[in-house]
Amino acid sequence: MTAVYINATVVDGSNTKHWPSPAYPFYPPVIIDGKTSVEISGPFDVDASINQSISTPINLNSISFLSLSAPNSLTKQSVIDVIAPVTLSFSASQNIALPIEITGLSVLGLTVPASITGESVVDIAIPNTLTIVSVGTLAIPISLNSVSVVDLAIPVNVPASAVIDVDIPGTLSVVSIIDVAIPISITAASLISISLPVSVPASAAVDIAIPVDITESAAIDLAVPVAISANALDPELPPFALNHARILYDNLLLISSVITSSGLNGGFTLIPNTAQRWTFTATASQSIKFTLPDNLDIDTVCIGAHNLGDLGATVTAFYDTDLTDPFTQLAPLKVVTNNNSIMFHVDTAVSARRIQINITDASGPAYIGSIYAGIALQMQRPFYSGHSPITLSASTTYFSSRSESGAFIGREIRKREYQTSAAWKNITDSWYRAYFQPFVLSAKTLPFYFAWNLLEHSSDVAYCITNADISPSYQGNRDLMQVGFDMIGVG
Repeated sequence: MTAVYINATVVDGSNTKHWPSPAYPFYPPVIIDGKTSVEISGPFDVDASINQSISTPINLNSISFLSLSAPNSLTKQSVIDVIAPVTLSFSASQNIALPIEITGLSVLGLTVPASITGESVVDIAIPNTLTIVSVGTLAIPISLNSVSVVDLAIPVNVPASAVIDVDIPGTLSVVSIIDVAIPISITAASLISISLPVSVPASAAVDIAIPVDITESAAIDLAVPVAISANALDPELPPFALNHARILYDNLLLISSVITSSGLNGGFTLIPNTAQRWTFTATASQSIKFTLPDNLDIDTVCIGAHNLGDLGATVTAFYDTDLTDPFTQLAPLKVVTNNNSIMFHVDTAVSARRIQINITDASGPAYIGSIYAGIALQMQRPFYSGHSPITLSASTTYFSSRSESGAFIGREIRKREYQTSAAWKNITDSWYRAYFQPFVLSAKTLPFYFAWNLLEHSSDVAYCITNADISPSYQGNRDLMQVGFDMIGVG
């Protein structure tokens, strides 16, 4: 043990100061009467017995007792009271020694809780030292008793009835296993049924192999569209694709008789003069019928110089092969949205004895100036360098009125018409002479119907005339020709 020495000066009644030294140690208890005062300049010289009692829980280093000088007149009892928080009993030391390691603490800061009773020590230690009861209370969620384990284990340990209800898709009963196992445990009969498409008999294998093992005859059949003849590469005969222009100039209806459902002058539709027309009042349905003296091949029917577009009419072309009903529809019907000419065309010609045109879904005064039927000229080549559709190429003659000073007074339209031109190259000499030259001769005196691309622009059709002769020319040293002409739309 190390003694703590306290420097003190004792003043008695004779005003004599005694300086501390080993010869004047202060051993408790100190008996000081009321006239005696102690100046504590510290530290005290504590004997071994005091050191013995306070060294266990507390390691004191140069603790200043300057603040303890308040009780200037200390009795024996008061000294003990003051020292009480310094010299702790064994039991108190045992309670507070574990958590406290005090070094260099100022008594000035510790004076408030300086006098700690045994009860206050117990109060302070409550959160550190837990009793059995508090441990039991806090441990409830950690240490589960048998009853709480059973309660928590209910969803884990499922009774038999609950397993049947909840786990039907997971844990199957004997009966459900049998039901599920039917497609898994396959009987001999079911194996035979399933293996039919897998194990193919010899006859079935032969059937499947037919398209794989191609006979010589089948190879010849398949090669027909592959081996293209020279004529197919540079065709002379129609039909040609629908993007090749169609020209209907030879009207076979000129030798027919005409019957109309109503109106006047149905026969005017057969003459080139479009100023004379078949006039009628459009109702639910109107028709005009042409009867030929004999069956003739036709692939095109055209209608021009009409106002059916103003009435929003629907037009359909029919034919029959004899003089008895019913009629057969030649081509899909057309809902007319403008007054352009109308062309019905089929790739394969039909033998017709009668031709009938039906007009429906129209109401009001109507007229038709021209109807043609026959075999259309199909141009050998399409347009390669572009084309201006005649239905979009207006050529209008105006009469304008102006004042002497040049002010605009008004304008009149004297003539409405449409103009365009058409030209083709690389036309073979033989095709031109056989097919195009007859059209050249007819165009000198008669109008014709012209459609430049029925594939993409089926409504670009016009009833036309030429304003000059048509003359071809050869292209260099090759036996190919080029030809072109101007045309004017009439109606």
